This record gives sequence, structure tokens and C-alpha cells, in this order.
Amino acid sequence: MPGRIGRYAQEIFFSFKHAKRLQDGFQLTAHTLKFHFKNLFSGEVSKKIQPFCCRLILEGKEICFWLRTYAGDMFIFYEIFLDDAYKIDSIYLKKKNKLNIIDLGANIGLASIFYELSFPESRFFCVEPNPGNIEVLQKNLEALKNRARILVGAADSVSGPKFFDNSKAGWEGRLVETGDQAIPVNGYSMEDILKRSEFEYVDILKMDIEGAEKAIFACPDLSWLKKVGVLIIELHQGYSAEDLKKNLYNTGFTVYPSSQSFAIAVSNDAHR
Repeated sequence: MPGRIGRYAQEIFFSFKHAKRLQDGFQLTAHTLKFHFKNLFSGEVSKKIQPFCCRLILEGKEICFWLRTYAGDMFIFYEIFLDDAYKIDSIYLKKKNKLNIIDLGANIGLASIFYELSFPESRFFCVEPNPGNIEVLQKNLEALKNRARILVGAADSVSGPKFFDNSKAGWEGRLVETGDQAIPVNGYSMEDILKRSEFEYVDILKMDIEGAEKAIFACPDLSWLKKVGVLIIELHQGYSAEDLKKNLYNTGFTVYPSSQSFAIAVSNDAHR
């Protein structure tokens, strides 16, 4: 419990530290505590509640974050902006303003916003299969205007019709064989995604696709990686950084585990 209370205190401090106005700090704190209390006592999530806009100042820039209190958005928000889960050290990536970034499992766009703060002229191609997330994703990417495009669908080893289970929190949906909670979605291979992005080269490929990374990297043909500089991957149960190293052997990528559940893989010519 002390650890949990300490975490709550960190989130509250972050809320007020970066709030545009005092009322924004109170607003974000209230929604944060509501999320934690409901998660603590019931564990249920709700994706139907309307998102709220909270205005924060990050990296000197005012941002309107659209978040849903009980859909799991609060967890993702703090994981990205408080814990720096998707931070890529400058030793892995030559810092410049204009990057081409693909966001697989874009959820509601928070990772894309995180990268836009560091690389403010970048272009984004966001892939997201969960219909409950798309409207909020669009809202969060509005400020990027024509620098961000959305592909509704799921990344997988091969393109074609798939089934997607979106019965849990907004960030927990995953591809399944079938099931009562499954809905049909379009699946896209990595070759297809890169083609649709229209990027000649992808500086950052962020991947949080709830386990589908295992099938993608197990494919015998990984030639699409020649167009990618840096991979940052959230690893899920059944697929480890060691598994990733084995799959990327002889592809020209070096894998650096950044935490227990994240790995960064860098192409030898990423700085070209």
C-alpha cells in the first residue's frame, strides 16, 4: 500500500506541475483518483464515458489531452509522460526535428504526442484496430493536422480479415482466433503498413500490439526492416527481449532491453 500511495502522490504532483491552470490540475487529479479507486475496488473498465480535455504545458507547449476516466487512458497517460516508457536515448537516435514515425497500436495517440514534443516537425502514421479508441485518437491528433494519418486496423504477420477482442480496457484489446467478444477488423502485414504509410524511411517504429509482435518477428522474411531505423517495442507475455534478439539475428539490428517489458532495437545505419 505505501508504494501505491507513493505512486498516486507522484501522479498528483505531475498533474499540478504541468497544469496550464490550477483548475486543470484539480481536474486531472480528480479523474486520476476516480480511475484508481474504481480500479482498486471493482477492476471494471468503461469505454463509453465521454472523454474530457485537460490542458497541460509540456516542453513549453500547451496540449489538450483527451482522456477517458475509466477506459485505461489514465494508466497509459502516466506510463508515457511520467515514466517516459517510450523515451529513446539520444545514443540510439540522432536527434532532429523532422522524423517519420509509425505508431502501431496507437491507442488514443499519447505516444505520438510524446514523440511530437521531442521531434516537433515529424510525420506520423498511426495504426489502431479498436473502434472505441478511434474517436479519441482523432481528437488527440487534431493539432498535428496533415502531419498525422490514421489506418484503422491491426498489425499482424499477414494481411487479411482478423478478429479483435475489445472487451477489456482500451489498451488491452488483441487479435484472437474467434470468440463471443470478438469483432471483425482488417489486418495488415508490416510490408503493407510501410507501403500505406508512404514513408521512404521510418525513423521510429513504435509497437504496442498486445502479443502480435511474436508472429510478426517470427516471419522468415523481415526485409521490411531495411526501411526502419529504430524499433521500440512493448513486449508481452510469451515474447521476451531474448526472443527478439534471436528473431533479429543477422538483420543488422542490435537489441537493447530498456526495461522488463520494453526493448529498443537499433539498425546499424540508423543515423544515416
